[in-house]
Amino acid sequence: MTDHLFRPQFTPAIQRVLERLYSETIEQDPFRRAEEQSAGLNHDGEHGFYQAMAEARMPVTPEFDALLYVLARSSGARHIVEFGTSFGVSTLFLAAALRDNGGGRLVTTEFVAQKAASAAANRPDPA
Repeated sequence: MTDHLFRPQFTPAIQRVLERLYSETIEQDPFRRAEEQSAGLNHDGEHGFYQAMAEARMPVTPEFDALLYVLARSSGARHIVEFGTSFGVSTLFLAAALRDNGGGRLVTTEFVAQKAASAAANRPDPA
C-alpha cells in the first residue's frame, strides 16, 4: 500500500508513451535549446522563447514527476490545474494521482498551440 503512494502504476500503453517522450527529450531538446541560444534566446523570460521552443518537450525530470504524483496523492487532491502541459508528461503523472485518489478533474493549459496538440496526441486511449 505505501509503495503505491510513492510510485504510480501505469498501464503498458502509458508507460510506453512516457519512455518514448523521455527518450525523445534526451535526444532532441539539448540541440533545440542550443539552436535557440545561438539565436539569442537564453532563458524563458525572454520574449519569444516559448514559441521558439515549440518543438522542444521541456518536461520536468522523472524525479520531479514522481514528486508531483506524491504531492497530489498525499494531499488527497481531487482537482488539479496544470499550467504548461507541454507534451503531456506531467499530465500523465497528475492524472494517475487523481485516479489513485478515487477520481477527480484535471485541467491543463498550454501557451503554445502546437504543444497542446502534441499533448493531446500523446494521451493514450483511456480504454
